[in-house]
Amino acid sequence: IPLSSVNEDLQHVISRKRRVIALNKKDLANANIMQ
Repeated sequence: IPLSSVNEDLQHVISRKRRVIALNKKDLANANIMQ
């Protein structure tokens, strides 16, 4: 689930679970260059 799509109720349920955060090229790009 993207960090921007975080569901507060779901966070409470899975708060003690491990999670994987997958980044794509846009997430890794320098925002100043992209504009």
